[in-house]
Amino acid sequence: MKETEELPPGGLDLYIAEEDEFSPDKLRSTIERFYMTVFIGLAGFVKHIARLRSWNERTRTTWFCCVHLVPHLTNIAGIFRRMGTRPAHANPPSDHNCPHYLPAFS
Repeated sequence: MKETEELPPGGLDLYIAEEDEFSPDKLRSTIERFYMTVFIGLAGFVKHIARLRSWNERTRTTWFCCVHLVPHLTNIAGIFRRMGTRPAHANPPSDHNCPHYLPAFS
């Protein structure tokens, strides 16, 4: 690859040229690219989750569980719940609004 300072005439675009004809080879290559990016990536993700769930690699799974639990344990609402107090920005219960909505439905 080579870096150039000036853009090609007409600039760069991602539009298909109007005179460009449909070709089965182009469709095949587009489907192959889609397959390679989406399905192969999903297969790798599923394989990774299966490795974590199997507990065959105890250190890997333990680290994942520890890292996953840190946000749950440091959740602001969770801290207030454990202390027995409520945060200052707590929303009022939605039950107080129910009488206002019931006449609208009848």
